[in-house]
Amino acid sequence: MGRCGTSLVLNAIQKATDTGHRWVTHLESAPRLSRKIIKTHDFAPQRRLPSHIKFVYLFGNPMQIVCSCESKGPDFINKHYPHMNANPTDHPQVFSKDTMRLGDNVRSWFGASGIDILYLRYETLWDHNSEISDFLGFTVTLPPYRARKSNWLDHPQSGALQDTYGELNQYLLSAPDSFRKNGGDPSFLAGLKYYLLMR
Repeated sequence: MGRCGTSLVLNAIQKATDTGHRWVTHLESAPRLSRKIIKTHDFAPQRRLPSHIKFVYLFGNPMQIVCSCESKGPDFINKHYPHMNANPTDHPQVFSKDTMRLGDNVRSWFGASGIDILYLRYETLWDHNSEISDFLGFTVTLPPYRARKSNWLDHPQSGALQDTYGELNQYLLSAPDSFRKNGGDPSFLAGLKYYLLMR
């Protein structure tokens, strides 16, 4: 989803492997997905991939994600929106419309098939450090927990955030804090299809 621990986890994986990473804005147009570490905020790949390719998908409270983006300023927003398959000129409506396409991103990754994915909730990430290591096959050590600098509940637009992103947040709260998908469909994913059809 972006702004929910992706850089933190990437840095921990890089430190564990002493390997750099490659940024990919659009997975489908990437020349090839290799054993290298790739970071993206793109939608899930629509094709079956070799079994050695693994994805770690971080998700979190969308209202907090919006506030985190807001705090970074216009230069960050202009770079971040294209990474989310969104248009930065829509950002002024972010409190009344899902301009970063967070719901589309969740739908894409939670509905993905044919790929090996570890899903982790940012808010409980530090409770699942060992699961990252188990999934990847080597020891990954997260840095010590540090509280976010902002809280969406303190934002002047908290009511609008709740109106716009509250339903998506409730859906995400129904998901386990950590789960793995490699072809199976956790039962709560059926609810996502309903949520998205009703939007």
